[in-house]
This record gives sequence, structure tokens and C-alpha cells, in this order.
Amino acid sequence: MNLCPPLPFVSNPRLRQRLRTFGSCFGLLVIAVVAALTPGCIQAKADVPDVEVTRQNIQVPATPAAVPDGTIVTLEKQFQYDQAPVSLPDNVTLDLRATELTIRLRKGPADLSFVHEASLTVSKSGGAVETVATYKSSSQPAGSFVTVPAQGDPKLLDPWSVADATFVLKLVGELPKQEWSVDLSINYSGSLSYSM
Repeated sequence: MNLCPPLPFVSNPRLRQRLRTFGSCFGLLVIAVVAALTPGCIQAKADVPDVEVTRQNIQVPATPAAVPDGTIVTLEKQFQYDQAPVSLPDNVTLDLRATELTIRLRKGPADLSFVHEASLTVSKSGGAVETVATYKSSSQPAGSFVTVPAQGDPKLLDPWSVADATFVLKLVGELPKQEWSVDLSINYSGSLSYSM
């Protein structure tokens, strides 16, 4: 049973963000105990092993019925993360870096085997478009989800500024002739520091 409540900096009613291990809760509990028992100026640091930020239910349109079966189709879906700005107390420093991305089938076909290639790009405030993840079925067959390592500049996926970014998910394959949807999760790890 997880007795540790969600941390405020990953809790948002419009965006599912969850801690998948109790390690970070334990680390923050240690910080709280040290802060309570140690007089004067202290500094403490805890690892944050796994934080997941998910953009749910990205709708993907159906391939037109006129397209012959077996045709390789390329589709691009633009979206943004619906996240309110996040701020932390001055005495708390959180350093998180994206480690991997997961595309998870939410509605539609039984699995993602029809996707031959996929990529995710991001741009911020009219800046350059950067690729942050790529997938090829030849190296990793797909099931109901696909997980790939994050790539490029880690700052591009800074969890505090994803709301300012525009994402484009590119899908290549024998895409289905029915509407379908996916969830896109970004996983982070890093550390949290506290001083007083």
C-alpha cells in the first residue's frame, strides 16, 4: 500500500502525474525528519527515481476508406500538454530529466503493430523543431505500448515548461480505418534538494 500522498509539484487535476515507486516518498520523508530534528542551517537531498507525466487521450483520425489496404500512410498529430504553471518554494530545488517516453494505445485496435515508425518532435515559442524520441518496429516490435529512450537536449522536456511547448507525433504505417487514441507519457528521474 502506498501511504505517501502525491507530491504537490506532480499533482494537477487536468494532468495525470504519478510516482510509480515509493522511493522518492521515502527520500522526502527522510528530508522532513532531518529538517525537524536538526537545528540551524541544514541541507538535504533525495533522489526522485521515477515521475511520470501523461498527456491522455490524444485522438488520431481514421485513415480514409478510399486508401487501399496495406498502404503505408504518414500522419502527424499536433498537441500540447494541458498543464498549469508550477512553482516551488525558494528553498527547494528540483532537478528532473526526461529518461523515456511511452506511447500507450488507449482506444481502437488491439495493439500498435500497424505502426512501423514513429517520432516525437517539440518546439517552444517559435524556436527550432527538435526530435526528442524515435521508434522503429524493426528493432522493437509493438504491443499495446511502445517505450523509447528520450533523446536530444533534456531541457526540451523540462516538466515545468511542457505547457509552453508544441508537440508533433508522427506515425508511419498501415494505419487503421477507424478512429483511435493514445496516451503519451514522459518519465523523469532526478533529485530534490532542500535547505533552510
